[in-house]
Amino acid sequence: MKKLFFVISMIAALVCTSCVKEEPNIWGSITGIVKDQQTNQPLEGVKVTITTTGASQITGSDGQYSFENLDAKEYTVSYEKSGYLTQTQKINVLAGENVTAHVQMVKNLLGLDVYPQILDFGTATQFQTLTLTATGDKQVYYTVGRNQSWLTVSPTSGTVTPGNPMPLNVVVNRGSLTAGSYDGAVTIKANSVDFVVQVHMQVAGSGQPVISVESVTAVTQTTATVGGVLTLEGGITVTDYGVCYSTGSNPTINDSKASRGGASATTTYTCQLSGLTPGKEYYVRAYAVAGGTTYYGNIKSFTTASQGGSGSGTEDYSNAKVESDNRNVQLTIRSCYRGGNRITIEALIKNTGINASDNYYIYGNNFGYTLGNYTYNSRVEDELYTAYDNYAVTCYLYSKSNNTGLYTQLPINSPQILKVTIDGVPKDASKISLFLATEFRNTNPKEYAYLTFENVPIY
Repeated sequence: MKKLFFVISMIAALVCTSCVKEEPNIWGSITGIVKDQQTNQPLEGVKVTITTTGASQITGSDGQYSFENLDAKEYTVSYEKSGYLTQTQKINVLAGENVTAHVQMVKNLLGLDVYPQILDFGTATQFQTLTLTATGDKQVYYTVGRNQSWLTVSPTSGTVTPGNPMPLNVVVNRGSLTAGSYDGAVTIKANSVDFVVQVHMQVAGSGQPVISVESVTAVTQTTATVGGVLTLEGGITVTDYGVCYSTGSNPTINDSKASRGGASATTTYTCQLSGLTPGKEYYVRAYAVAGGTTYYGNIKSFTTASQGGSGSGTEDYSNAKVESDNRNVQLTIRSCYRGGNRITIEALIKNTGINASDNYYIYGNNFGYTLGNYTYNSRVEDELYTAYDNYAVTCYLYSKSNNTGLYTQLPINSPQILKVTIDGVPKDASKISLFLATEFRNTNPKEYAYLTFENVPIY
């Protein structure tokens, strides 16, 4: 009887076990190897980016890359490496499956280094710069085309000489467009070769808040600082805004989040992330809640420092001195990056209390204003105190770049993006210092601000 009971129990257990259904795998993945088309050897240092999420990786000596825990849908993946033509492909990811996507990259015969090779304007940015740098010892003639009416590039032709990078101004016009995502391209032609720069842009709907992540800095093993901009127009208010983050590539407010509460005016913001896991890649995304609807902005990725190591894939400016000597002018650095021999510094600048009736003026090199016995000159130098004379200053909304300075409107509580380009900086320079003398015109008494960017690391 005991034997019979044991046999029946075993059969029942097996039957019940077979009735348990395994949870379906809802995630997919993309893996591949990037190689040189001519040599068929793996390529190291290729930046592989999922353009729809912003997630990116750098290939090692084996040329391999891998993205896991992806939603089942179509992704656009780009492959960038200096000296090679950027490639882009669409990859359809299915739930529970891995997609193998090997790529062979072609060397750049254009005679020009183009930086950056992808432009993402998000929902708020209007102006960006492409930089053309001659890669050889000969001058290169180029022409530029575009494939969308909302996209403007200037100049449309010219000659790039060795040692003198050429900036191209790229502007998007959202004025007549409906809400949605838009893709375009800028084509640079030189030496009978076409080089295509992908352009991505979003248009927010009427009455919607626009929010973005601009920087991820001060990354440690368990913490990070996220900075961004919330834009509210037409009387819009939000009941909550901030950033959400996770190790998955598409964070939402159902994941971890850092909230800033409600807001009724355009503002810059910072959020402190804590409790992070050392050595992990995280994705952070801006969000804002208005009228019961959650609106999301762009996504940035960063990697926390591993045990005993430093972070990777992020820009850390926490040890740089970035400040204004005028308490009514706030200055926050966003990025400092290299494109050939050109260094570009971007910062958010905000007037919090100066009622200027006319233009804000930024002095060019060797010009400045005098207070007492001291003259405040604009200047730039690297960490070896090597001075550079050939630099231009441009601004997000309006610019006039020449040797005598730049005019722009800087109304109270309306932050702008200040972009500074510095040419001719040697590739072995690792830090840059920039000092800008500025003036608010037609204020009584005169208002000045001396902007300091000291020992800023170059990425």
